[in-house]
Amino acid sequence: MTKGGAGSIAVGNGWGGLGAGFDAATPTAYEEAHDGFATASTLDSLGTLMDDGGIMYYAPSVDVGSGMSIGVELGYSPKGNDTYVADGGTAGISTSYSSGREAAVRIKGNGLNAGVYASEVERETGSTTDSDPLDASFFVNYTMGSVSLGYQKGYIDRGADSAAATATTSVKAIAANAGIFEAEQMSIAFNLNDNMTVSYTDQEDTYDGQSSTINDSTMDTTSLNLACTVGTRSVAIVSSEQDNPSGT
Repeated sequence: MTKGGAGSIAVGNGWGGLGAGFDAATPTAYEEAHDGFATASTLDSLGTLMDDGGIMYYAPSVDVGSGMSIGVELGYSPKGNDTYVADGGTAGISTSYSSGREAAVRIKGNGLNAGVYASEVERETGSTTDSDPLDASFFVNYTMGSVSLGYQKGYIDRGADSAAATATTSVKAIAANAGIFEAEQMSIAFNLNDNMTVSYTDQEDTYDGQSSTINDSTMDTTSLNLACTVGTRSVAIVSSEQDNPSGT
């Protein structure tokens, strides 16, 4: 629902929430680095507890001078459990979480495109050492002529007690296991000509079990994209490689 100068409101099922706008936000010629792999990435999982059944408000961008603008986004979910609610139905009661809130700020202008995001969901049940889940991210992209550079950091801590952290050699379920997941991504994209774009992305997902008996583990994903468009026809090629999938 668009309210003109008052911004817009979005609500509904199957909506990714504000975190979806921070899903690997650095520039690529075609696809994100982790696309096509069985293992999810930290950046792909930002704010997933806020999916489905939430309400989001997008304030109109404000001109702050010198060609720059700032936009604010806010979100609320009465059930922060990522549960799809059918028409006329009710949300299932989560055994862990209650309501959730999220916010994002975006800055654009003069070749700069940057943003920061955070979400927090209230924990309903758990051990006395569990805490509220917190997701956060920021990215900075800069375009100069035919070249675009991007950098992004992501952080997910679902608040589960680190005593239940996943062992070093076990599969790490991002945004599900106890412990902290952090991501760092860098990419470069440039136009070879008016019809062809190429990009390279490097993404690292690090798992920190928050335990002296569990070593950190890092999953590294790299991706080379090539996209060509001629008239109404386009061809895109993606070549990606992933080391240490699932952080095992």
